[in-house]
Amino acid sequence: LSDLFSNLTRNLKSKLARHLDPPNHKKKPARPRRIPYRRTNSIATTLTSPTGSTASATSNHLYNAAPAPTPQVYQKDKKRTKELEAELETYNRNIADLTKRADQIRSNPGPNSAEVTQKLQAAKLPLTLFPNPFTLSASISSSASASISSPTATRMRKKPKSIRSSTKRRPLSQQELPPVRDDDTRSVSARLNDAVVLLNGAQEPVPAKLEQIAAMTRIFKNASDIASHHPFEALVDCLRLCLADPVREIRTAGFRALRHLVTDEDDVRLVMRRNLDIFIVRALARDQHHEAEREQALKLVRAFVEHGGVSYVTQGIMRAVVAIAEQSDDKLRNICLETIAEI
Repeated sequence: LSDLFSNLTRNLKSKLARHLDPPNHKKKPARPRRIPYRRTNSIATTLTSPTGSTASATSNHLYNAAPAPTPQVYQKDKKRTKELEAELETYNRNIADLTKRADQIRSNPGPNSAEVTQKLQAAKLPLTLFPNPFTLSASISSSASASISSPTATRMRKKPKSIRSSTKRRPLSQQELPPVRDDDTRSVSARLNDAVVLLNGAQEPVPAKLEQIAAMTRIFKNASDIASHHPFEALVDCLRLCLADPVREIRTAGFRALRHLVTDEDDVRLVMRRNLDIFIVRALARDQHHEAEREQALKLVRAFVEHGGVSYVTQGIMRAVVAIAEQSDDKLRNICLETIAEI
């Protein structure tokens, strides 16, 4: 690599010297073409001086004197300049590629680490700490597995992606919620009581809150009579605090838990008595970066409609749903149109 660097540098310097100092390297101008002249006979001419003396001049060969060639003025060749610039860019790219390859060899020498270390020391170059072979093999295997793709994935990559399909994401409510443990053998009342106590704490970490909300959601989905295990109003107040949390994942999980908590019209009435329409409108008014939260809030509104609580859907919620339905590029537009039609 060092020999290749030196050769490239030497060639580049010589070409740049020729280009920047052309008088010392330009070719000699072509010799002008000589005009042939006809040979004439000897001619005697007589010149008479003022004193009367005469002088004869004989010329055996007479040639017409040709004008001396004028020196050519050097002009810069634009075509040659462009060629040199193109070669310079090519050399720069080659140097960058070789430098990158050299860095890769220095960082990932593989089984030849001892040889690379000796050559670096001989060239007086800084040594690079080589990674752990186990870490290196793991990284190589992970990159190789990522590069291998199935024929179906290859066909999917070849298809042109639309704006709507490229921006689709998995909802955060399903993506970032921690898995619920099934090894808890305590009673439903004890589990709900612990979850409410933890969620009411202000200094609890986010993962712990998400885990408790997920546990409450699982209980709401499987248990039949929640009010007999824990006061319904206390559960609503606890989830109401989650809807006011600054972390959007906790707000999304809170809307999802409320949707599974509501089972009839009385539940809708008790929920809306806590002024939850404010939180629903705030969630629906957010931008499309909070898609999961908006989706869960809209599903909660649809749950109100399905359980006969249409009369408890306020005018503010309806305006928020209509505003989303008016946006032609919103992903929730069709769901909002269906909700309006059902209402």
